[in-house]
Amino acid sequence: MAKTGKKQGRTGRCRRNKLLFLCRGEFHARIAALREVSEETGLVSLSIKGDLPDTYHIYTQGSQRFLKRTFWFRMDGSSRDSLVPQISEGIVIARWVPVNALGCIFAHTYDSLKPLIKSVISSTESV
Repeated sequence: MAKTGKKQGRTGRCRRNKLLFLCRGEFHARIAALREVSEETGLVSLSIKGDLPDTYHIYTQGSQRFLKRTFWFRMDGSSRDSLVPQISEGIVIARWVPVNALGCIFAHTYDSLKPLIKSVISSTESV
């Protein structure tokens, strides 16, 4: 997996579906996370407050399988912004959920996300 180069002025280059693009590293993941959360929820006022554990999942494209790393971040958003799910991406519900209610989604989520959810719950309890 390519990442943004550590040398100043250099970045990774990737190829997918015969097209070249710039690879995203951890710094770019922060910018992408803010953009994606905004697109997926309609939230405008967002800021990253810290890192959360990364997750990994496998997806298939054609006959090839790929391991994808996903960066997660603790964010603050304004409850004054209207939550609007991004229907075009298959997101049908966007709503605020109390952290102490996150445990109830365990039976309805991917196994790879369960350690992340546990981390969010435990870090909030210790605050």
